[in-house]
Amino acid sequence: MKPQNILVIDDDVSHFDVIDALFNHQGYQLYYASSGEDAISSLDAFNPDLILLDVLMPGMNGVEVCRCIKALPQWQNVPIIILTILDTKTTVKSCVQAGADDFITKPFDLSRLRTRVHSMLKIKQQHNEYKTLSRIQTNTVNLLESTLDELRGNLASQLSHDDLLNRIEQSACRLETLTAKFQIYMELELAANQPIPFQASDPQSLTVVVEELAVLAQRYNRSHDLRVTIEDTNVAVSARYLSIIFHELVDNALKFSSSGTLIEVRSDVAEDCVTLSIHDSGQGISVEKMASIDDSIQFERRVYKQKNDGMGLKIIKRIVALVGGQLEIKNNYPQGTIVQIALPIACS
Repeated sequence: MKPQNILVIDDDVSHFDVIDALFNHQGYQLYYASSGEDAISSLDAFNPDLILLDVLMPGMNGVEVCRCIKALPQWQNVPIIILTILDTKTTVKSCVQAGADDFITKPFDLSRLRTRVHSMLKIKQQHNEYKTLSRIQTNTVNLLESTLDELRGNLASQLSHDDLLNRIEQSACRLETLTAKFQIYMELELAANQPIPFQASDPQSLTVVVEELAVLAQRYNRSHDLRVTIEDTNVAVSARYLSIIFHELVDNALKFSSSGTLIEVRSDVAEDCVTLSIHDSGQGISVEKMASIDDSIQFERRVYKQKNDGMGLKIIKRIVALVGGQLEIKNNYPQGTIVQIALPIACS
């Protein structure tokens, strides 16, 4: 689990040793700044989860520092505990008005300070988790709403066709596929925001997906168009996620290229990673479209008139990021699209 960061701002550097001894072996990462100006200019580097702030300092005093930090939107929710020898109503009022979350007088009781820090960090962690879940919920709802709007539009445009029942069945199947993708997307979003680093279980051989790709090509009656050249190795990706990556990319290649044109899938194994390459001979992506790629929008929808919810690429990007890989879409316009994915090789 990533350690929480504590920033100590105090012009008396001798206090740093006291704080260091107090929180030694507590699992925190301690940072120190001897002035308010230095602390404020280095907030991005320190990335504090909590700040211990002295009041009496030359230059900017603690109240001014507290007010400046709380005025910055990205740091407003970081708890600040004021440490001072001044125990007057005026001092307390000034600190509270500046946005301080707690106030402890010097010489402080070490046990009390440790307890306050633990409590504040727990509250901060809960707040972070709430923000993360809220963000995931908002992004997911927006994605679902846009996709459902697309589904309704597709269905409405087909109501005048003679094969209405068949079209409705197709839309229902597509909705079922979308629901499955939606579940995978939520699973990956939650995994990406866990404090424990993501680890893929049961690393898999690349050859397990070759048969699946052959079946996929048959569905499009394009078995002769697919060329698969796989140099086998074990990758640090589960069989399920590996299958999702190949299926989504090859399915897109089959959709967006003409029958009779080549789709090549190959792997190149290096010392610590394997690069997967999917190259189709479709129209490709123009320079303008490449510059404005949004993985929630289908490429060239008006040109191809294909059904694609756009979530597939979003899922692939999340899987690749979780396992520490890299995704690159190369501009080969107008001679097709090249997608390359670098995945880590599993430790033997």
